[in-house]
Amino acid sequence: AAAVYGVQGVENSANTPGETYMYKGAYWKDNNFIYLMAGQGQPVMWRYNMSTNNWCHIKKPTSSTTFFNYGVQGTEHVDNYPPTVENPSVWKDGNGNFWMFGGQVFDESQYSGSVGRTAWVNTLWKYSPTTNSWTWMKGKNPTTYTQNVNSTNNIPFTPGYYGNKDTADEKNLPASRNKSIFWQRNNELFLAYGAGKLNDNPLKYTDQWKYDILSNNFTWIGGRTAATSNLEYIEDMINPSVYNIPILKNYFFDGNQTVYGFRASKQNEIWAFNLVDNTWQCIKPEQAYNYGTIGVEASTNAPYRTANIWIKDGDLYMMGAEAGSNSMVSLWKFNLTTKNYTCLKKGNYNAGVINQPNVNNLPKAAYEAANWVNDGKLYLLGGGDSSNSYNDFWEYDFVTNIFTRK
Repeated sequence: AAAVYGVQGVENSANTPGETYMYKGAYWKDNNFIYLMAGQGQPVMWRYNMSTNNWCHIKKPTSSTTFFNYGVQGTEHVDNYPPTVENPSVWKDGNGNFWMFGGQVFDESQYSGSVGRTAWVNTLWKYSPTTNSWTWMKGKNPTTYTQNVNSTNNIPFTPGYYGNKDTADEKNLPASRNKSIFWQRNNELFLAYGAGKLNDNPLKYTDQWKYDILSNNFTWIGGRTAATSNLEYIEDMINPSVYNIPILKNYFFDGNQTVYGFRASKQNEIWAFNLVDNTWQCIKPEQAYNYGTIGVEASTNAPYRTANIWIKDGDLYMMGAEAGSNSMVSLWKFNLTTKNYTCLKKGNYNAGVINQPNVNNLPKAAYEAANWVNDGKLYLLGGGDSSNSYNDFWEYDFVTNIFTRK
């Protein structure tokens, strides 16, 4: 479906960002609102009101040919716009500002001159909901990239600058990347890992970074400075180790000191990263998928594959699907104390009727959707798979064990 913009700042039931806006972009939750930035196309900021179930666009370039405008670094301006990027790192600080780092520019037509191709970026942006304006804070403007950064590189990126470990410096910058793990504490934003590309080969990063909002400086705090096409390394499958380097897909930060994620090369294997001692530990090895008895926890239960992940009351929740198909969809709980799975629901995808709870309703197990917990309920917005992107919005009620399409 195409976007329907309506009047800027005015909610309307007919407004919609369209399906391409709901996949791989950036999103932030602010009280009862979800702010959404496209993964492709023009840099339009959308806002979704969970109370009214309506959209409105709140910031949009006046020209249809404007795909970015960096402005002056460190200076907020109403005409500043970041490029739309896929899979950036995002945060919301204590003052209500939104932050966005990195990502991949999908549409090569957005850049001209020395780039002219898709690019991985390492720019850091801040958005103020109060002033409705962006500020380019750190990083390189991709229009200044050389075509061949490393002589043979045919996809523009910048390698960044690590400096000295645990030492902040205004020159420090993470390399261009997307799909990083990210979290925050107080006035500090963190990111780790990520992906890029060199000579048509994928790059995997295993470094960890801290950005201090007050000083506007990055610090390299851990991991390796080198990136290769195959950097996964598992030294100890039982105990925590700083030498373990699993490559993850879905992940979630618990808000305290642990990041949980699923190992990309395994169907249902869960790993935990301890932010205090920088160790990875496998907390649930891969096993054969088994639904077991619906609603009953068991050590032999396991989903086939997982898409999206939430954390609620100290446990993980995730959507599951079989063999790359959305024909059989399931909702799972993983108990972090017992390390066991429970299948809460399973069945065929069923869109149901909007705003009508039904025991047979089930969303697609879409990847890279916006998902969050609010008032004790799970929410799932957009996402996609290998061939489609979706713009539907779902709510799951634990009390009734029912999904509702909103």
